[in-house]
Amino acid sequence: MANSKPIAPRIVHVTESMGSGVLSLVDSISRRQAEAGADVSVIYLVRTDTPDVATLRKRFDDRVTLTRIEAGSRFTDFRHLAQLLRNLFRKNEVDVVHLHSSYAGALGRASLLGVKTKVRVFYSPHGFAFLRLDAAPPLRLAIRSVEQALA
Repeated sequence: MANSKPIAPRIVHVTESMGSGVLSLVDSISRRQAEAGADVSVIYLVRTDTPDVATLRKRFDDRVTLTRIEAGSRFTDFRHLAQLLRNLFRKNEVDVVHLHSSYAGALGRASLLGVKTKVRVFYSPHGFAFLRLDAAPPLRLAIRSVEQALA
């Protein structure tokens, strides 16, 4: 029997917030996973606080694939991300999808609805959007309701 090399897990991190603490955490986790031999990708949407491509490329491990989604409007970006996630779940092309941030968490979990998949999905909220004091109470209630419905 020949020695067979174990298949590296395929992990995708998804965030709509690629700045500040989320950036640090996704960089740290993806780096350690790549060092352990995993095939790691990071898919992110662009916001005003998102560093440019060159800065992100310097920061992340060379073995981590970065995919920037900037299709135009915020709505188009979210729609594009939801379609991409739904295809990942349907095709079972990855082993794990790790969702970071409230919007990515909601889009990712909503994309799972009605889809049979073997992909394991994890959601790590880094800042609870429904606790933001700078948002109007009705918006916080709506965000909290979405979080509860998709939990």
